[in-house]
Amino acid sequence: MTTHRNNLLTKQDTSHHQTGPPTTAAELRARLLEPHRPHRLKIGQLLVAAGALHDTGVQRVLTAQRPNERQEQSDLQLGKRLVLAREIDEDSLYRALSEQIGVPYVRLGDFAAEPAALAALPAYVVREHRVLPLMLNDDRLVVATDDPADSAKLSLIRFSCQMQLEIVLANPQDLETAIATYYPAMGDVALEAEASQLTRSTTEAPAGKSIE
Repeated sequence: MTTHRNNLLTKQDTSHHQTGPPTTAAELRARLLEPHRPHRLKIGQLLVAAGALHDTGVQRVLTAQRPNERQEQSDLQLGKRLVLAREIDEDSLYRALSEQIGVPYVRLGDFAAEPAALAALPAYVVREHRVLPLMLNDDRLVVATDDPADSAKLSLIRFSCQMQLEIVLANPQDLETAIATYYPAMGDVALEAEASQLTRSTTEAPAGKSIE
């Protein structure tokens, strides 16, 4: 009975793995309207339930670690070790993390960012803080990041665009590629001007502000 209940919970917790990440603004808006709550399953359990990993893959990585490393590491750290060991890819890890923390996941290579959203943040902010504005959702700016727990960074983003934010998760490689695509590198003079602007905006940002 307990095994059946755990299997049922696992299927419910990985439902978005089955539907896949949103690829259009309409799909993402619909996903943002859905209730999202953190899940109690560990990252290894989510990856196994999604079919991205076998139990033996987790055991191989854990066995290679010292006991204190296994006890102290976070789920993200374990996930990155699984990627380094080639047990999973980065896409699978961040999809599982999105399920775990209750934040929608977007494959940036499959999603066309809206011009109005791209214009809402200066290029120097995007590059410095490794975020990508994707679209406007009513009066909110939808922003992709690989670290939604960084409240200080998100506070600076909100200060820069003067809008409320909605956060979605993206994997680091996708972010790097998308930022380079939408905000191509500039010459040295322009980069110096952006660096100067970044310094001013950082010193002017209000301390202690947080995302509501």
